[in-house]
Amino acid sequence: MKTRAYNKDAASLISSGPRGYIHFWNVFQGGHLLAKFKGSKHPGVMITTLVLNGGDQILYSGDNFGFVHCWNVSTYALCERETTPPELITTWRAHVEIINSLDFIDEYKLLITASNDCSVRLWNKDGDYIGTFGQPEPWDIHNKNTWQHPMAPFDVLVDPMSMPEHDIIKGKINMQQVVHEDSVNNSDDEEEYQREVQARLNLARQTFHVDDDTIAQQLREKTFSAPRKVGKSSVRATSAYDPRHGGIRLRHEKLRHTVTDRGGPSEYQMLRCYDLATCPQPAPPQLKVNKNNPFDFYSAEDVGA
Repeated sequence: MKTRAYNKDAASLISSGPRGYIHFWNVFQGGHLLAKFKGSKHPGVMITTLVLNGGDQILYSGDNFGFVHCWNVSTYALCERETTPPELITTWRAHVEIINSLDFIDEYKLLITASNDCSVRLWNKDGDYIGTFGQPEPWDIHNKNTWQHPMAPFDVLVDPMSMPEHDIIKGKINMQQVVHEDSVNNSDDEEEYQREVQARLNLARQTFHVDDDTIAQQLREKTFSAPRKVGKSSVRATSAYDPRHGGIRLRHEKLRHTVTDRGGPSEYQMLRCYDLATCPQPAPPQLKVNKNNPFDFYSAEDVGA
């Protein structure tokens, strides 16, 4: 924080630590921690990038879930230790993947966010969506009618994690618990109800699983290449990747590059190499120009012939 560079009592260094915490440090007298607070309410979050505005009053933080938080740190950890987090001005989701860079343009009060989803987006200081770089519709930062606000990016809008939290669905892990919440409250035997719900979930969940050992055994036995009956004769199924064996080509086999071994050296090993010969530079022809007509020129060789 440049405005606190020579203040020996204030925190002048901000860092993002483990488990989603933001730390404020005093760098004088060996350095000591003045404050730390949780940078997001989502479990498992990690703060990946931080940026301050020009006056060191507003702190923007980005996390691995694509959320941006805006904090008021104008007087935070200015002269003493802090036990509570600073004022959260606003928060919004800018991307669906990790935010790896933030940049604040203090002249226009704009924020640029970049993410691992290969998108770069522009926002105003309050989180209003201006646009994504590369979109078909151009925008003008001085004309709010060209901004995408109040709309949000489509990928953010349809992502389930972007849904707001509600007390009814908070703490529920599936839709069955949300729908049958009243039945649980009015039931005399809650354990029996939970067993019934779990049984329904087990029936709906796909339980078919084939491990790697089973797949390897089937490939060794080649059970997929067994003859099949067509009329009175037995024919063996043909395969797209090996005409000697039957079966259907696996999904990972379709993209595998097959190398044909012809039992000898490759074409590139049989090419003959020659040394480059130095060719003499030809002499340029001597041109004669007709004085009466400057566009009529001819070579001296033609005159001699």
